[in-house]
Amino acid sequence: QDWFPNREHHDEAAVSEAAKQACEPEVFRLCVRYIPDHDAITACLHNNVTRLNTGCRAVIEGRQK
Repeated sequence: QDWFPNREHHDEAAVSEAAKQACEPEVFRLCVRYIPDHDAITACLHNNVTRLNTGCRAVIEGRQK
């Protein structure tokens, strides 16, 4: 998915479908204006980490891949 943060730093297979599903709604809810800028999306998600759903927050904090 083009919006997924840090996609360029991962093999596509390394980014789990669960991680994409966890963060997709948060990207569209909080960071849609930054699509398709991966770095800006990542920064947006980090800046809004306390507002993220628990699954996406775990991904952004590095507890889930």
